[in-house]
Amino acid sequence: DAGVSMIPVCMKGGYVIYPSTSKLPKLFDWKNRSRYRIKIVFGTAIHGESLNAVQMTEQVRKQIVEMQAIVN
Repeated sequence: DAGVSMIPVCMKGGYVIYPSTSKLPKLFDWKNRSRYRIKIVFGTAIHGESLNAVQMTEQVRKQIVEMQAIVN
């Protein structure tokens, strides 16, 4: 109803860098002397003018599953 596009996003590594129990992010693994990495993949825009909520949810879920295969 709002007439805006939705862009699905898939991210891997965010919880390693910034766990919910931490006050500050951990950017460096001192034990292995390496930086932590985040992978972010953006999907294609989904225009919802002609879609109902179920159809839009299905398209978003389909893109996220495809993006998870890329990130992993």
